[in-house]
Amino acid sequence: MEFWERWRAFQAECKETQIQTAPAAGIASCQCQGLEGATSVPHFYNFCALAVIFAVTPDCLSGRSGER
Repeated sequence: MEFWERWRAFQAECKETQIQTAPAAGIASCQCQGLEGATSVPHFYNFCALAVIFAVTPDCLSGRSGER
């Protein structure tokens, strides 16, 4: 599973929209569109913030582990 697919799955699981997720992760809404559209990847600190928001480990969010 690609990053953008995990991003969408965790977002749906948490019932959050781009508008809710973006400020919490410290990114702009347009960056969320890039993440969802598989045209960009987050910076390290934003990536870690996303893992916290989705209550998963960075390894799980990156696809390196299925363990949350």
